[in-house]
Amino acid sequence: MFIRNFDRLSTGTLRKLLSNTSFGSVQSLVEMGGDFAITIVIARLLGANTLGAFIYAKALIALLNSLLSMGMTQVVIRNFAQREEERQHIISNSLTIRLFFTMPATLVVAFGISLLLPIDDLTRTTIWLVAIFNGLGNTLVLLNGAFQAISRFEFPLYLSIFHKLSLFGIAWLIPLLNGDLLIVLVGFIFVRVVLFFITLRLVKSKVIPIKLRFAFSEWVALIRQSLPLAFSDLSAVANGRADSVLLGTMKSVSDVAIYGAAYNLYLGLNGVINSLAIGGFPLLSKQAELSHKSAIRLSSRIGIILFIGTTLIALIGTIFAKQIILVVYGSELLSTYRILQILLVALIFSSLGKLCHFTLISIHMQKLVFWATVTGMLFNLGANLILIPRFGYLGAAYITLATEIIVFLLSFSLVMRQYTIEKRRVLHV
Repeated sequence: MFIRNFDRLSTGTLRKLLSNTSFGSVQSLVEMGGDFAITIVIARLLGANTLGAFIYAKALIALLNSLLSMGMTQVVIRNFAQREEERQHIISNSLTIRLFFTMPATLVVAFGISLLLPIDDLTRTTIWLVAIFNGLGNTLVLLNGAFQAISRFEFPLYLSIFHKLSLFGIAWLIPLLNGDLLIVLVGFIFVRVVLFFITLRLVKSKVIPIKLRFAFSEWVALIRQSLPLAFSDLSAVANGRADSVLLGTMKSVSDVAIYGAAYNLYLGLNGVINSLAIGGFPLLSKQAELSHKSAIRLSSRIGIILFIGTTLIALIGTIFAKQIILVVYGSELLSTYRILQILLVALIFSSLGKLCHFTLISIHMQKLVFWATVTGMLFNLGANLILIPRFGYLGAAYITLATEIIVFLLSFSLVMRQYTIEKRRVLHV
C-alpha cells in the first residue's frame, strides 16, 4: 500500500505539506539548537551536578504536565482545522482551562511531590521554578497550535527564534555575573511571560479573537474528547522521562546529567523529524473529513519519507556519535556517546509511532493511542525499575529503544486495522 500510493500525492497537498514541514523543521532546529546551547552553557558554566538537577526537574515536571494538560493541544488543532465556525469557542475554552486549571494544578502537585522526595534544596527549588516555566510553555504550545491548524507555521517559527535567543542569552550571561541556576530560571520565566502576551496578541490579530470563557459544559465536552490523549501523553512522556526521574532517585543527578546529555540530542533530532508529522497533521485532519481511508493513505506516504530520513540520520549519527559528543559537550561527557548510539536507533521507531498517533487522532480514534502508549509505559516503568539499579543509564537507553519498538508496532497495527475496517465498509456500501 505504501509504495503504490506514494505517487498519488497531489501537487497541492505535497506543496502544502512541504511548506508546513519546512517551517516546522526550521522551528525544530531552532528549538533543538537552543536547548543544546542552554544545556552546554549550564553544564560548562554551572557544572554537571547543576545540569543533572535541571534535567531531573524538567523530567519530573514533564510527567506532571503531560497528565494535567489533558492532551488538549492535538484535539484543539484537529477541531480548529475541521470546525471553522467554532474556532473562537475552541481556542478560548482551551486557553481558559490551561490558565485557570492546568497551571495552578501543576504548581500545587509539584510543590507537594518535591516535599516528599529525598532531594536537596537546590533541586527542590528548581522543581518549583521549572513548574512555573513549563506551565507558561503549555499555554504557548496551545496558542501556537492555532497557527498550525490553519497552516501558518511561520509565526511559531519567528516566536521560537525570539524565545530561544532570549533564553540562551540569560543562561550565558547570568552565570558570568556569578548568578546561579535559580536566577537563570527566574529569567527564563520572565521571557515566557513576555512571549505569552506577544503570542496572544498575534493570535488575536492574525487568526481569531480570543476571550476567556468559563462555559463549563463546553469545558467538559472538550476535556472528554481530550482525556484519552491525556493518559496517552502521560504514557509517552513517561517512556522518555521516567528514566531520568528514576536515575536521579535511584542513582544520582550525575547519572541524570550523563543520560540527559544524550537524551537532549535525541529529543532535538526527534523534534526535527516529527516536524514532518506535525506539518502533515492539519492535512490528515482535512483528509479525514473526506474519508478515513484517504487520511490513512496520506499517512502512509508521509511514513515513507520519515522512514528513509530517520534511517539515514541513525546510520550517520551512530558512526560519528563519539565525535558529536566531543564537539557538543567536550571530553567530560564523552561516555555519553554509547547512549546516543542506542537512542538514534530508537529515533526511527519513535518518529513512525508518532505519525501513527497523529493518524489515529485525525480519524477520531485517540482512544487507541491511549492503549498503545499505556502498554509502552507499563513496560518502560517495569523494565526501568528492574534494570536501572543494575545497569544504570545504559540500561535506561536500551529500555527506551525497546519501548519505542513496542509502541510503534502496536500503533501501526491499530492504524492498519482501521484501514482494513474502512476498506471493508466502503466495499459493502
